[in-house]
Amino acid sequence: MNCPHCNSPDVKLVHGKKQCQSCHREIEESNPETESAPLRAGMIRCPICSHPVSAQAASCPSCGQPLRSTEAADAEVQAAELRNMIRRVGPNIVLAIILFIVYFLFVQPAIDSYLHTR
Repeated sequence: MNCPHCNSPDVKLVHGKKQCQSCHREIEESNPETESAPLRAGMIRCPICSHPVSAQAASCPSCGQPLRSTEAADAEVQAAELRNMIRRVGPNIVLAIILFIVYFLFVQPAIDSYLHTR
C-alpha cells in the first residue's frame, strides 16, 4: 500500500495504526461501508481515500489529493460558457423554426393561391 498523501511505499504499523515513514502522516483504513454508500448529488469519491467530496472541490479535504487539473477546470469553464450561450441563443432558434414552419404551412400557400387566381 502506498501513502495517499505522498505516494511513498514506506508505510508501517506504528502504535496499531498505519503511518507513512516519509511524511509521517497517519493513514486511515478504507471503510467498505463508506465506499459502497450512495453519494448525494454533486458528490464524487476521492480516488485515493474513497471519502465523499464535492465535485467542485479542487482537492480532497480528507487526504489532500488533488482532484481536478487546470485543464479540467478550463474545460468546465468552457462548458459553462457554452451552456450560457445556448440558453441565450436557444429561444431565438426555436422562434426562427416556428416562423419558418408557419410561413411554409400558411403564408406560402396563401400567396400561391392568390397568384393562381389572378
